[in-house]
Amino acid sequence: MNAGPIWPDTDAGGVQVTGRDHGERSGPCFGRLLASLSITGKVLGSPNRIVTRFEIGAGPEMHKRIVELGKARDGKETRLLEISKLLAFAQSQPGRLPPETVERARNTAATLSAEIEALRDEATAIGSKIELAKTSRVVAEQAIYEGVSVQCGSFRYRVVGEHGGCAIAPAENGLALCALSEIDLDDSSVPDGLS
Repeated sequence: MNAGPIWPDTDAGGVQVTGRDHGERSGPCFGRLLASLSITGKVLGSPNRIVTRFEIGAGPEMHKRIVELGKARDGKETRLLEISKLLAFAQSQPGRLPPETVERARNTAATLSAEIEALRDEATAIGSKIELAKTSRVVAEQAIYEGVSVQCGSFRYRVVGEHGGCAIAPAENGLALCALSEIDLDDSSVPDGLS
């Protein structure tokens, strides 16, 4: 099966590749696949060493969105600070500002506070996904062939030779090949790597 350029929804968490093309054909999985948490397949790669790229973990768009949210939040917080100064002046000097201006400032402050809270919530949710994605892994239940490479952030692991059931997961110094017996397939903790 040629997985081709498959880009599943990263919110789904993981991708189960069972050697079937959407349940229609069976065979090895090769091509390019991206998932935020895990990729699991019976056979990964090809005996013919066809280049197979798996990208796991948080994509650059998540990190970019965190930066964008931070900038937007900073801008809104600056505006809120200025409006707070205006409201403090209106309170210390009653009658110096028209009541309509004070009311508009209060409404704007309430709106900005709600928008800032929404931006914080979105940034927190994305941050949680990024943290969870640090435990991403690729699992081959039966075999993994040479030609498979796994990228997780700045780390890359390239499979050399053919291996039986194994996993490629984050280790102390990057990604490492691990025996299936060393990882709990239901747990996303980081295993000790074997090179």
